[in-house]
Amino acid sequence: MASKSVLDLFSKVIKAPHNGQPKLCMQLVKHLQLFSNEPLDEQRQKEVYYVLTRLVRGLGSPKTQVRTVYYSILVVIVSHLTDKPWFNLDYFKNIVDKELTKYDSKAEEGDVLSGKVLCYGAMIRSGIFSAGAIDTQKAIVAELLSNMKTRSYLPLLTYKFLTEGIDSSNNVMFSEIIWPYLKKYIGLPITKQTLDSLYCIIQVHSHYPKLIDGAFIPRVLETATELLCNESMNDIAKILVFHISSVEVLEHPVYGHFAIALTSASDSDSLISSFWGVLQPHFTGPHNRYQQMAAMKLCTNIVKNSSLDSVHSLLSNWFMDMLLKSFSRPNADALISYTRSSISAVMDRVSSSATPNIAYKVLLKFILPPGDMMVEKITGIKIVQNCLIKMDEQHIKLLAKQCHQVILMKKKGNNEKTHFWKIQDRGYAAQLLARLLGLQICTDVTWKIEQLKFMLEHAFFTNATDKYHISHELAAIIRDSFMKALSHKQPNMETLRITLSTLVHHTDELLKDGRQLRSKTSKDVCTFRFKYLK
Repeated sequence: MASKSVLDLFSKVIKAPHNGQPKLCMQLVKHLQLFSNEPLDEQRQKEVYYVLTRLVRGLGSPKTQVRTVYYSILVVIVSHLTDKPWFNLDYFKNIVDKELTKYDSKAEEGDVLSGKVLCYGAMIRSGIFSAGAIDTQKAIVAELLSNMKTRSYLPLLTYKFLTEGIDSSNNVMFSEIIWPYLKKYIGLPITKQTLDSLYCIIQVHSHYPKLIDGAFIPRVLETATELLCNESMNDIAKILVFHISSVEVLEHPVYGHFAIALTSASDSDSLISSFWGVLQPHFTGPHNRYQQMAAMKLCTNIVKNSSLDSVHSLLSNWFMDMLLKSFSRPNADALISYTRSSISAVMDRVSSSATPNIAYKVLLKFILPPGDMMVEKITGIKIVQNCLIKMDEQHIKLLAKQCHQVILMKKKGNNEKTHFWKIQDRGYAAQLLARLLGLQICTDVTWKIEQLKFMLEHAFFTNATDKYHISHELAAIIRDSFMKALSHKQPNMETLRITLSTLVHHTDELLKDGRQLRSKTSKDVCTFRFKYLK
């Protein structure tokens, strides 16, 4: 029988708030004399047995919070028993078999089976499992895997502990004790694979690729001989994306682990491109929003560790179209949340490590079709700002050319169709152009003046040709952008003088060439504005 002090301490640990449990747990360990290297007397061993019995029984509780507390305490207690000669895997298994066997309903059966997984998981994490008798190890592995069939939530928990056992054991123990049983449960045809089994396969592959690649993979995937190769991407996409029908499964750890495996491969750029390529046909046909979320979840995870070139390639036309359209879908809060996470992940990579060229290319993906000039307003994320910070003057100038093309609605090439830009898009391009002229990194005065001349011409004068059309509404926006650009602080008075003088002379040349002022812009207005600026 345990002493009153142990009963009191145990009760305090269980009832303590989360932040107070570690200290009380250490007091319990100290009281049980588990810090000492000296053998425990019979009374202490009885108290340890009592504590272990209570903890094991508690892990069979129907309440998740209770199981969480008991599991945390069990891990601490067991970690201090590893050097005790009287404590071993068989000792603990006897307690589990005694305390977690009886149940009177289906619900209680599920609690008992979950408790067993947690109990043996604590043994695996502590290293006691790897030091146990081989027959006992095999019996535990066989029991855990057999129990998985009874509850849908048991496989993931079981696979987690068994694959974590890889870290706490040697190659021989895993390959001879765990793997012979495990491969029977995960070596299923692709049609029977689940997120849980794929998670387990990826985890084993990360430690022992030779166990997976070769003879095992052809049993699982239809055409591949390796887990991560171009031929395997379509089969993996079926599991991770194409068959998804609920939002709950998207919190599965397989998405993060697959992304890590993909980005850690020696040919990661090629694999990412291949994987993204097999998604395109699916998303250009019938699909549901949960599958969209799955693709976004993968993008978010892949972007965190992939090369910058892959970050750019992930923003493919079909994916950008899907991202931006999600903001206009009704009752799509969850979808929009996943969309924002993907965009934010891209922006984090751009802000932390992007080159000027990548930042420029990423920005074009967001503002040019199938992106949208109004992307910041649509998404609520400062995409333009994050990209501009990483760009140099050369790429700022390239971006300005893109603004010109949008404002004038020009073709990119002779064989390309002109995208029909709305007035608000063209107006935003003018505002962006004015914004570029105020960036400190832009020091080329001649180039700045050319941009101002461009805005002045299209703000105050009628169209020179029929190739493009600037409406009065758009001209008003360009005019405001022009005035804003002129208000940017100049490096010195001489630069300001040269700028204004050049603009005045340019205006004079346009008038001499017969260009007509817009009807709403009289000469008196222009004269007033230039006098005001002077």
